[in-house]
This record gives sequence, C-alpha cells and structure tokens, in this order.
Amino acid sequence: MTDKNKALTIKILKGLGIGVLFTAVSILNPQFPYVALKAYLKTRSSKKYTDKQLYDTIKYLKRKKFIAYSNGKFIITKVGHKHLEAALTQKLTIEKVKWDKKWRFVSFDIPEEQKNARFVFRRRLAELGFYNFQRSLFVIPYPCQKTISTLIKTLKIEPHVHVFTAERFPNDSRLARFYSLGI
Repeated sequence: MTDKNKALTIKILKGLGIGVLFTAVSILNPQFPYVALKAYLKTRSSKKYTDKQLYDTIKYLKRKKFIAYSNGKFIITKVGHKHLEAALTQKLTIEKVKWDKKWRFVSFDIPEEQKNARFVFRRRLAELGFYNFQRSLFVIPYPCQKTISTLIKTLKIEPHVHVFTAERFPNDSRLARFYSLGI
C-alpha cells in the first residue's frame, strides 16, 4: 500500500471514528455513503482522490475488517479503532528543544484489564525518547505535555497516568549524559 493510500485509509477511519460519516442513506441512492465520504475527504484534505482510490480503499478497509457496512452506513469496527489508535500514536513526536533544566516524569499504574494499552504506552514512551527510570516511571528533559495528553486520551488510560515536572535533582548527571545535555 502506498503512502497516499495509507493516508486515505487513516482519513477515512478518522472520519468514521469521530462519527462524521454516520449518515443515514437514502434508499433511492445506494451510492450515497461513497458520495458523502468523498465530500468529507474533499473538505478535510487538499489532496484529490480518484473514485478508484476511494473504492479500493473502502474494499481494503472492509477486507481487513476495519469498517463494516450496515443499515446503509459505514461503521468503524473494534479492529478499525485499534488500527486507527496505532496509526495516530505513531505520528506523535517530542521536539528536542534547548534544555530548561527541568525533567518531565511520566508515572503510570495501568490495570491488568488494559495490559495491551500499557504495553503500547510503554513502547511509545521509549520510541518518543523517554528514559525508563523505573518500571512505571519514565523521564525526558523536553516539554511533552501535549504529546502525552494525546497519547493517553487515544489509549483511554487518562486516570492511570500522571505527568509531573521536577527541577534538577541530586545525581541527575547520568540522565543529563544520556541526553547529551552538556552539564
């Protein structure tokens, strides 16, 4: 699948995920969901997609069981929600700016019922550049509140995650060396 088709897949899933495309269909026009989808994409993207790209992507999403067509409307499935969450979290980044001599800690205690979210969260923290300070405590020297907020909302783990900022502390030189902060 090309990058353009991946982008189209995510745009369609996002539209379905936020409920934009839950539109009743006219019995007289069975093509209405495709027309509505095309109109939605036109308002949300500067890129133009052909009818063939749209139909091929819909077929792909159905084949992968990311979406279903029921009662005249497209709906996103649980599998589709998981795929969308993964795709959205992959785009998150933390900008490495000049260090303000503050550490950002992320602490979490995610219950066993959400162990998949815990695994994804821990993995994404490492990918974003966090240092695993202790098992459920990660640290980074860069502002990260917006990125972490998006990540925890996407994974639906808000009540189990805490982010706090701390000034320099004794023996933080190991961390400073890890991040090449030059102190």
